[in-house]
Formats: sequence, structure tokens, C-alpha cells
Amino acid sequence: MLFGGDIQDRERLVLEADPSKQELGVRVTFAEPVAHATRVNWEIERPSEVRGLDGGTTRAAELGGVTLGAGERRADGKFAFRAGDPAGSWRVRVLVDGQSVLERSFEVVLPEGRARPK
Repeated sequence: MLFGGDIQDRERLVLEADPSKQELGVRVTFAEPVAHATRVNWEIERPSEVRGLDGGTTRAAELGGVTLGAGERRADGKFAFRAGDPAGSWRVRVLVDGQSVLERSFEVVLPEGRARPK
């Protein structure tokens, strides 16, 4: 799941673009070491300010992945907020060898006292 600072599952994250103040990532831990090379992919989907051809909202995605070797148990992937990233409903999806193992939304909120950009 997502983690920030110390390892923790988070449903709500403060939009902090300075990576020295907040570390984010996806961690997949297997109960037993994998028996063969195993691919772990993730997708972080964020709202976009760009309008689609039909006038509806669009979303942008950041993709990542690692291949675990036989005997490994944990896959970690880091990501960071970037300047201009919007607050709102984001989504994370994780696949192991092409099979979905996690798909859930989380809320990204602006820091207290900071107005949403116009």
C-alpha cells in the first residue's frame, strides 16, 4: 500500500511537493519468498486538469515496476508528488505477474492554509 514517513497504510495524503518532507511508495510483501522471477507493476493514477475530447475530465498515470528474483519477498517502488499535481481522488493499482492484487483509491488533500490553485 502507500506509505509516508514511517511505513503505514494511508487513505489520505497531504500534497507535499518537497520530497524531503514526505516519502511515498508502494510496497508488496509476499508471505513466502517467490519461487521464480516475479514481476510487480504499479500504476498511480491522478486527476488531470486537461479536458478530454468529449469535454469530460481525464486522468494521468505514473507507471513503475520491478522484477523480483527467486528467493526475494518484497518489492518497493517510490513516487513523489510534483509541482502542479492536483488534490482529489487518486488511485493505486498493483499487479503481480499481470494479475491485479490491489486496486484502491486514496484522497490527496492540500496542506492546511493553502488554497487550491485557480
